[in-house]
Parts: sequence; C-alpha cells; structure tokens
Amino acid sequence: MQVTIKKGAARGSVRIPGSKSVAHRLLINAAMCRGTSTIIDLPQNEDIAATIDCLRALGASIELDGSKCTVSGIDGKYTEPRRLCCRESGSTLRFLIPIALLDGVK
Repeated sequence: MQVTIKKGAARGSVRIPGSKSVAHRLLINAAMCRGTSTIIDLPQNEDIAATIDCLRALGASIELDGSKCTVSGIDGKYTEPRRLCCRESGSTLRFLIPIALLDGVK
C-alpha cells in the first residue's frame, strides 16, 4: 500500500472529555462563590458525586442535567457543623479538608 500525504488545512472538531481533577476544583469554587455558575461537560463518576454531596451538605444548591451542572454558591458562609461523607474519594477529602477547617465543619 502506498500513501501520499499532501499539504492541506486541518478541518473538523474534537470533543475532549472533561477532567475529573478539574471538575472537583470547578465545583468547589462555584459552590464557595456568590451567585450561580454553570459547568458544562462535567464528568460523572463516584468521586464527582461525593464532592457534589459534600458541597450540598455545606449549603450549595447543585442541579444536574446530563453533563451540565448549575451551582448556586454559598458565598463562603456556612455556620452549622456538618458531617461530610467523602466516600472513597481521596480527591474530595483532600480538597475539602481546608474548606472544612475554615469554619469548624466536622
């Protein structure tokens, strides 16, 4: 088989899968802010679900519609101690320990 490659312009589109590592950070930042944020192409897995559950426990409102996520943040203000269940997600645990220490969350 012979193949001839000629000069040309690249065309097309590529959809890159969402990064779980980036998704944790996006969710946490959106939850800690004031107002509403929208995250598109959010990867869905158990670790992300654990982060969402913990952020909801802190008072954030998080709605999922397929891979689109709408987060209404808490403006960094939560007063009551809460139990945060990180399940088996080491990333959720690592990212939320400093946030929990800010306001006495248990």
